[in-house]
Formats: sequence, C-alpha cells, structure tokens
Amino acid sequence: MIIKDNLNTKNIKLLIYDVDGTLVYFKTLFYLLKESFEIHGIPFKKEYFDEYVLAVSTSLNENRTDFGHRSLSNSFDENFEIIKKYNLSGKDYLKTLLDLEYKYTQVFKGVNNTLSYLYKEYPQVISTNWFEESQKAKINKYDLLKYFQKIYSCELYYPKPNKKHFERISNDYNLLPEECLIIGDSISDVKASIYGYNTLLVDYNSKKENIYDLSTYVVNDFRDIKKVLTRK
Repeated sequence: MIIKDNLNTKNIKLLIYDVDGTLVYFKTLFYLLKESFEIHGIPFKKEYFDEYVLAVSTSLNENRTDFGHRSLSNSFDENFEIIKKYNLSGKDYLKTLLDLEYKYTQVFKGVNNTLSYLYKEYPQVISTNWFEESQKAKINKYDLLKYFQKIYSCELYYPKPNKKHFERISNDYNLLPEECLIIGDSISDVKASIYGYNTLLVDYNSKKENIYDLSTYVVNDFRDIKKVLTRK
C-alpha cells in the first residue's frame, strides 16, 4: 500500500537504497550474537545485546569521519565488558561478527523483482552506515549485487544522516538533490528531505508514523516503490 505520495517523480534520475531493514533484515540478531560468542567459547546472555548496541552507537555518529574497523574495534574494547573479561580483542570479535552477518539475513518480499524492473529504468546505488564487505555479502546472497552500480559506505566519509554523505553521492552523478530518491527504513535515510532530497520510507510494519512528515513518500510494501515511480 502507498501510504503517502506527495510529489511528481518525473525528475528522479537516481535511486539510492539503504540495506539493513530496507532490502534485507536480520531474522534474529540475537542468534547472530549468540553464535559470534560461541565461536570464542563465551556463554551468551541477553544483556550482552545492550552492550553491543552501546558499542556500535558510540562508534557511529553522523559527525565523525573516522568510522571503520579501527574505531568500532576500539569501541568494542572500551564498551563491551564481556569480551574484555575473556581477553578477546575488539578487532577479533568484529571480524567474527562481520563474517557471520549474512547468514542471519532474509530478503524482503518483492525486492528482487522490483530491483530488476527499476534497474532497467534508473541507475541504482547503495547508501549504508555499515561495512561495505558485509553489505556486499548480504545482498550477494540473494543475487542483488548486479543491480547496483556502487556501494557508498560510511567507512571513508560521513555516515547518514550527515548532509555530506548524501552530497557525496549526488555530486558523483552530477545531480541535484531533487533528482535523487533515497529509499530507506529509518530517520537516517528520510532526514535527507531536509537537504532537498526526495525520500521514500519503507515502513513494513506501519509503525513509523512519527517520521512520515519527513518523508516524500511512504510505502509498507517494497513492491509499491515501482508503483510510486511509474506515477509520472
């Protein structure tokens, strides 16, 4: 269902997609973390999930330019108490985590067919706040990589929703913000509307009404993106 359809799409020349929560989702992050600990002989407890979230959020914010393996490894060293207890380095834990991630993802219904159709009409790229090699593994698992010209990660530049992250993409294609459509599932994606970009929120569970006002378009089924873009 198309929930919000605000503007004419005739000027859109580039589609920019988020990955996690938009193209694929974690069937359960709990079991991913559980296996990552078991590999290192650490009994997993639910409370470690909160420590993981703290470590990632501390390392990643929209104003830093040094996000990468080193910064997240250091954050794990500083904020992940359980790995310190077992003398596991943040670097080694991060490698384990990234190697496992793709195993625990599932593609959303309609993604492959929709991307295949839109690929014929628009250049498509990935915009992600995670590591490029991990995101490649996730989308390649479902044979989606062929639909994208490039992956823009935050490892070498500002992460979303920093304006410079989005400008890097539109500038590479010599496009104005209004000629781009950013497709994602979170405020990190749709906040680009503030900078003049078209945004499309994919709200699969119809529970993100609080950011509808920021979004140019809102759908709750990925397949409806095609309907939005054929309304010229």
